[in-house]
This record gives sequence, structure tokens and C-alpha cells, in this order.
Amino acid sequence: MKNYMQDTLENFYLSNSNMLKSNSENVTQTSINNDSEKENQMRKWLFIVADFPDTYTSQLVDFIYPSAYITCFSAKNNDSVMWGNYADNHKGAYLIYETDNDNKIEIMDNSEWETEENDEIVPIYSWSKKPISKVKYGDEICERNFFESLGQLNLLQIRSWLTSGDKISCCYETYKNKKEWHKQYWKIFKLKNCHKMKEWAYEEEYRLIIDNTFVKREKTVERNLSYNPKALKGIIFGIRTSEYDKKRIIDIIKKSSYSSVIFYQTEYDEEIQKINVREKKIGT
Repeated sequence: MKNYMQDTLENFYLSNSNMLKSNSENVTQTSINNDSEKENQMRKWLFIVADFPDTYTSQLVDFIYPSAYITCFSAKNNDSVMWGNYADNHKGAYLIYETDNDNKIEIMDNSEWETEENDEIVPIYSWSKKPISKVKYGDEICERNFFESLGQLNLLQIRSWLTSGDKISCCYETYKNKKEWHKQYWKIFKLKNCHKMKEWAYEEEYRLIIDNTFVKREKTVERNLSYNPKALKGIIFGIRTSEYDKKRIIDIIKKSSYSSVIFYQTEYDEEIQKINVREKKIGT
């Protein structure tokens, strides 16, 4: 029923826009510039009457939850499709990381701030362990009540939203148990950022997620976080990785603090028609 109504509305918008266009063309013959202006006005009109409601409601998610910044990993290293999509058509390389027993990895992040003598506020960086979360695939629905998920506001702001004189919204009760509300709030945050359609299940993806709850991350440089060099355990070269690129990478690793890195090479096995990964012997 919902899809039928959506199609009906779209047909109404399109028929009315075509009618407006044909009427304007009957009045006078316009220049190319005027036609371009009319097309631009039509585009804006269709956005306001047809696209804006969905655009507005989708933005509400960003209002109740902080922005998420994601680094993606995979449990697979021999999938030809992924090598083609994510590793420059087999010319790139895979990095192998090791997590601890709690499936966490140590990264350098700014956890607090300090004010310098010139009153400039600068970040203080320190090592912290971040969880690597497994992506769930399928049709699991992630639903939240907007008025019960105002995590971007403080309690005083929430109260002003949900109360009027002596009247209090029933949604306000949700916030009274802070511990339980906090638990559910971040559970949904993780779920919405670790969920994909089942068609992507072949990737066996894992994600490291950081947010901007306490730290500004609008600029790219504020999201470039270093990981502990001990976490890098291996590098896999693609079938088409050039010898020049291999040498550059190997030289960088040898001259750095990545002491426990093992190199691997992918090869196509014509007999079984699959990619094999073997350890690559590196001279000293």
C-alpha cells in the first residue's frame, strides 16, 4: 500500500511538472538559457514537493546520533571480487591486523584537551583500545522512537523538549533510568553502523567505529588515527602488484618499527579457479 501511494504521488508530481512545462512552451519560444533556467526551477520544485519529506526524515538520524567514522576490515583475503573492488583491480595490497582476545585494536586517539598559554585549545593524544565489530547481514530492522533517542541533547534540553508546564510526555520516562537508556542508545548506534543487506555477506566485514561525541572530527586530519605498529602482522600483495610497488613497501617496512610483518603473495590457481595466498620469501 505504501509503495502504491508513493508511485501515485510521483506520477501526480511528474504529470503536473510536465503540464507546467508544456504550458510555458506554448506561450513563447524560449532561448536555450531560459530553458536551462526553467529546468533548474523544475528540479527545485520537484525536490520540495516530492523529495524533501524523505530527505528531512533521513536527517533526523543525524540529529539523534553522533556522526560515525568507519574503518572496514574483512575476514577474507582470497576473494577475487574484493581484490578487484578494493585493491585497485589486484594491483594493491592487503594489510593483516591482529586484535587482542577481546577483539580490540590499539590506536592513538585524542581523548582529552588542554589549553595552551595563548588560550589555544589543543588535543592530547594517547593510546586507547577500540573494538572491532562484526557486521550483521540481513533484514533486521533497526527502529527507534525519535523522542526517546535525543542523545545529542543534555537532560535539561530534553526536559524542555518533552515538558510543557505541568504536562510531561510519556517519552520522558525513558530517560529516568540513565544506565539502561545509555545501554540501549549505544546498542542501536552500533547496530545501525554494523548492518548491511544480505547480498554483502560474502565480504565477511568487520568495522572499527569512532564518533564525534566528545572530539571534533569534521576535518580529515582529525580522523587520521595511528594504530600500534605491533598490530600489523602481514601484507599480502595482489596478483598484479608491480615489482616496483612491492619493493617500495618492503623497504618502508624494513626501515620502520613494524618488526613482525610477514609478506604474502596471491596467485591464481587455474586448476581450482581460485586465488591462493602463499608466504613470500624476502631476502635480508
